[in-house]
Amino acid sequence: MQAIQIKRLVRGLGAGAKWRTVTAYAIIGLPAHQARPADLATWIRGHWTIENSSSA
Repeated sequence: MQAIQIKRLVRGLGAGAKWRTVTAYAIIGLPAHQARPADLATWIRGHWTIENSSSA
């Protein structure tokens, strides 16, 4: 099992929107040899691609 921390910079769409840092945490049920950092990054990016396309 692994725990990871993800930090992202986000900002709103309105005029004058400011950047802010958002921190998210995840617990992964796979050991490190089955879910390397590069794998985790790919899965997380894929999740946000789906999330962002469904809110439009």
